[in-house]
Amino acid sequence: MHSIYISTAAGEIYRVDSVDTSPTIPVLVNSNGPGIFGISINPILDSLSSPLTMYCVDNLCNYHYWNGINWTNTGHTSGGNAAVNPGGTNDFIFNFDGGTATIYRYDGTSNGTLLVTGLTSPSIYDVATDNQGNFYLFYTNTLQIIAYHPSGIPVDTFSVTGIAPLGGGGFAILGDRLYLVTSNQLYEGIKSGNNINFAYIKTLPINPGDIATCPDAGFPLIDFNEVASSEITIGPNPAYDVLNIKINNNELSEFVLYDMASRIIIRQNFINSVSLNTDQFARGLYMYEVKSKTRILKNGKVVIH
Repeated sequence: MHSIYISTAAGEIYRVDSVDTSPTIPVLVNSNGPGIFGISINPILDSLSSPLTMYCVDNLCNYHYWNGINWTNTGHTSGGNAAVNPGGTNDFIFNFDGGTATIYRYDGTSNGTLLVTGLTSPSIYDVATDNQGNFYLFYTNTLQIIAYHPSGIPVDTFSVTGIAPLGGGGFAILGDRLYLVTSNQLYEGIKSGNNINFAYIKTLPINPGDIATCPDAGFPLIDFNEVASSEITIGPNPAYDVLNIKINNNELSEFVLYDMASRIIIRQNFINSVSLNTDQFARGLYMYEVKSKTRILKNGKVVIH
């Protein structure tokens, strides 16, 4: 039995079971949320051994979690003044702030911290997450879902067909499928390559504000490492003078290096291999991707000394 959780602006939380076979009538599981604007299912993030629980964001962007008896105010904010759209993993909650077109990341130890800037805010519908910690933004103007690494680096793009979300609600990943609520209409999305097609499955008798699934429920949409890791070598790591990238094919590839603020430091096209002089980069930790024309082949981290 697979379930999604749905929050309402009135502070109610419902559960819909068997969404991938025959969705049930929504079951009320909590009715006294502190002005819920969004819901996330997580472990209690400031505990090393905690059960899964519900997190929510109130209208002041304060985080609350359900301790099994009542709601507890963490004393932390989600980050921005309007970062009220959360998506949860085992380690983080990602919050989208439509007013400033930014993403904040919350780890349970302090207020949410700024992760991504410069997004096209009016067209982003919601944020969802998978069980590997990646998060996904649904862009309604282009009908695309863009996947991001937990560090905030964009890693893949998916075209959406079958739906253009218009009302309140959100989307979430459950198994190898996506579920989206717009107004009170529930849709199911199936991925085929880099396309996701949604189809209507049920009208709900409630007016959703957001939806969520458990943090280990959603499989990644991203197809990483489709080339065996032994066929791509990147090193040395740490890199002191030079960073060598080699892939065992004769196709055009691209190496992209990002700093930890998700800014692109260098893009380098190459065939088979390329060597980069690391003297041009500041010392520190970087993220990288190796891409073909259609997909990301490998990603990871590299230290430059």
